[in-house]
Amino acid sequence: MDNKRRPTFTETEKICLIEAFSYKKDILNSKFSSRVSLHSKAEAWKEVLSSVNAVNGEVNRTVDEIKKKWKNLLADAKKDLNRQKNPPTGGGPQFVMPKCSEMVINVYGGEDSSLFAGLSSGVESSIGSRSALSSAAAV
Repeated sequence: MDNKRRPTFTETEKICLIEAFSYKKDILNSKFSSRVSLHSKAEAWKEVLSSVNAVNGEVNRTVDEIKKKWKNLLADAKKDLNRQKNPPTGGGPQFVMPKCSEMVINVYGGEDSSLFAGLSSGVESSIGSRSALSSAAAV
């Protein structure tokens, strides 16, 4: 078994991945249903893969690599958005949002998307809270 590390994704590959994902996001983000099957998701990922492999002739990526990179880009975008909204104290240079993070955020409709901002109409549950537990114990 070859344990060599694969080359890191180039900026061009990342941008291509984000753009290709954005065209297929409705299928790739959907839950399985009568409209979206396992086969249609697999085909969508293959199309994203072929787009990424087309921009870099030296490295042939796999679907698993592309999926993992997408998850990492999404996680990085969430961290970067949080860093932008909550800058560290003590001064220093102002945080500049990386281009890829900006693009990922825009794929989902911007920073106000529920993926990044949470649900605005969500109701806090008292299940598991200390006040609910202590009042239940008092009864």
